Amino acid sequence: MKAVILTRVSTLKQEKEGLSLKDIQLPELGDYATKRDFEVVKEFVFSESADYKIRKKFNTMIDFVKGNEDIKAIISYRVDRITRNY
Repeated sequence: MKAVILTRVSTLKQEKEGLSLKDIQLPELGDYATKRDFEVVKEFVFSESADYKIRKKFNTMIDFVKGNEDIKAIISYRVDRITRNY
C-alpha cells in the first residue's frame, strides 16, 4: 500500500524539546512504514504552525495526496501533527 510520511513541528522549541524531525519523527515513521509494508512515495518534512491561514506546506501535502489516488495513507508521528486549529 502506498503512503506519504508527514513530519511537522510548529515551533523551533518543539524541534529542540522532543519532536525532532530528523532524529525522532522520520526514523520512527520509516520503521513503522517498513514493518507494516507501506511503500512510502514521498516524505513531507517541515516546520509550520497549525493555523489554517498559513498551512502552505501542509496544503501542498494534501494536494499531493489528492492528486495521487494510489496513496492510501498519511503516516504521522501523532494525530496533532495532521490536525488544524480553527
